[in-house]
Amino acid sequence: ELLDSVAGGRLDLALAWDDGVRMPHVEQVAVLPMRWIGPTAARAPWQGSEPLPLVAFEAPCRFRSAGTAALDRAGIAWRVAFSSASLGGLWAGAAAGLGLTVRTGMGLPPSVRAWERGEGGLPELPSLALALYRKDAELEAPAARLAAIVSEAVRSALPARLAAAA
Repeated sequence: ELLDSVAGGRLDLALAWDDGVRMPHVEQVAVLPMRWIGPTAARAPWQGSEPLPLVAFEAPCRFRSAGTAALDRAGIAWRVAFSSASLGGLWAGAAAGLGLTVRTGMGLPPSVRAWERGEGGLPELPSLALALYRKDAELEAPAARLAAIVSEAVRSALPARLAAAA
């Protein structure tokens, strides 16, 4: 919806995850690895042969698709234990130990944590680009200034190892 609004000239710019839509005026701001996200206190919200419980947005969702595809490739059974229409709902479900979710490590609330690679025997996840989409190559001064502020804010929030790559 955001990208449609930018393409239609109803929005000057939008910061969004790259979903493969090709638009003429886009700046990649960062490439972030997707991570398994779970509660800070617990190690694993599932036991042995039980399907891995997931906390996810309803399909279609790039993060959900990446997580379920990685689990399928690894032969790990899974089930959606909780779904929410809001990011706050995902954080609450993961923090409560209802299951793991897939997001990036950026902007996590203190109630959840990003799992380390290979932790819990979980498969690796791909990276995802975060991009700033513009309606025109040259924006009017206020929108151009906002674009610069947003780009800088995202880059300054990145860990040093990711900021260098962005």
